[in-house]
Amino acid sequence: MRNVTLSADEILIENARRRAESEHTTLNNLFREWLARYAGEPRLNAEQIRQAVAAAAHFRAGRRFTREERNER
Repeated sequence: MRNVTLSADEILIENARRRAESEHTTLNNLFREWLARYAGEPRLNAEQIRQAVAAAAHFRAGRRFTREERNER
């Protein structure tokens, strides 16, 4: 595991440590969790979301399936 040094306001760090302690964890554990989420799948920006919604709406505008087709296994 690699060490990372971060800088932040002392009051902010102390408040975060107290909150972490109240949640029975540490800042180190919280940072590791955050980093794992952040390094995972990238989030979509607003334009990408609009494009995805538009594509989904266009896809749904096609032919409707019959009841039999919907219930086929």
